[in-house]
Amino acid sequence: MPRVSTRAAGLVLIDTGFNDPFRIVGGIPGAYVIKASGLSGPGIGRLKSEGPLGQLISWKAPGSSNFGVPVLCDADDSYLLEDGDDSDKWVTLAIVASFLEPHPSESPLHLTDAFNTSVASDDVSAAEASAGDVHTYGVSMLNVSGVTLTRIRFWLDAAVADLEISEDDVVFVSPTTEATGLAFPNISRSGVDTLFFKRTIGASEPSAPKVVNFLKWSWDGL
Repeated sequence: MPRVSTRAAGLVLIDTGFNDPFRIVGGIPGAYVIKASGLSGPGIGRLKSEGPLGQLISWKAPGSSNFGVPVLCDADDSYLLEDGDDSDKWVTLAIVASFLEPHPSESPLHLTDAFNTSVASDDVSAAEASAGDVHTYGVSMLNVSGVTLTRIRFWLDAAVADLEISEDDVVFVSPTTEATGLAFPNISRSGVDTLFFKRTIGASEPSAPKVVNFLKWSWDGL
């Protein structure tokens, strides 16, 4: 199990490509990037290893001023590293400890937006673009933490338009703050629930391929 070290990382969304908002290039030997959070990029971040064995690794997201707290990566496992300015800007690494360079090193990590990576963002046909389209889909939520998740809430970035979320695929809402977020029942360890999305494309709506919609969530634990 990944060594979960941030509250948001304890609950992951499962859908083909959904967890891969970026194409990722770069890194340091022995540290292979599994995923970067949507808020991390796009842009060029940096990975840095320190210590006599190069096992203390830290992350600085694109545009950030500070590296996060170094994480001891001394065994083959997956690790989560947080940015020094914003803990929601994180990367997960798969570490092969024997491949780490036994001395300090630093390298850029390029994050480029990836589009059309799942059913959630499939291509819109010319007919759909002309007439408008309403697309609904669901993604599974998996509890990968070691505790029961309580007080689960989902909300959208305030800049998001034409996107709604639902707990039952019937009533859809567009909350933009944690206080008004969509509430979910508790999810036990390794438990799964479903979050539904509805995307509305207006008739003859201009294309905006570079717009990235951010989903946010929080939880407490027992």
